[in-house]
Amino acid sequence: MRFAEEGNWPPFTRERGGLAQTGLSLALIREIGRRAGFAARLELFPMKRLLLELQQGRHDGVTVISRNPEREALLAFSEPLFQKLGYVYFRAGETLAWVQFADFKGLRLGVTRGHNLGEALDRAIQADRLSVDVGGSDEQNFIKLIAGRVDAVFANHWSALFLLRQDRFKGLIDRAPKPFFTKDYHVGISRRSSHAMAWLPAINKAIQSMKSDGSLDTLLVEHLNPAASPTKTP
Repeated sequence: MRFAEEGNWPPFTRERGGLAQTGLSLALIREIGRRAGFAARLELFPMKRLLLELQQGRHDGVTVISRNPEREALLAFSEPLFQKLGYVYFRAGETLAWVQFADFKGLRLGVTRGHNLGEALDRAIQADRLSVDVGGSDEQNFIKLIAGRVDAVFANHWSALFLLRQDRFKGLIDRAPKPFFTKDYHVGISRRSSHAMAWLPAINKAIQSMKSDGSLDTLLVEHLNPAASPTKTP
């Protein structure tokens, strides 16, 4: 089974491109495949290229992805893997107790290119004319935040948790207490791949068994530790 994923997206992927050798996404899809009965390979791309690969039917699916209207047309979604949370991050000591997106008017806001940060934020950016600075990754946006090039960063909780455990970011960035959106992550299966669509019931069963026996939580804990050596996934 030919799966694709966004490259350079720790803890999900570590390499920028080519075939994945490490990371949470590879560990997840290999374990799901082992339980479902198929072998999986995982190729890495920038997010926009990833969606194009799926549109053109060159891959059977994507390992970890959230729903939005554009993706619904391309993909059938598995059982939820775990929650996707979005939080706003500030320089330490400068956290804004925001209530609505309009409270960010006048600030320079970092977002990551191609990431699904929710329809509500997308609408607010247009309606409230929010000032957005688009970066290539959450890591890049955190560097810009510390350097004062942006005032706040809208970021993925799992990526931020991994990055903010690193020494270079410790004590320099604070998170606002409430999430700006909550979704689920899924395995996405290309609607253009009848072969892959036939595996969806087995994929769902594998995910359910990983939740039941705790192995899904174990993989999350293992890969959220930045001190762990990014060795090849067995």
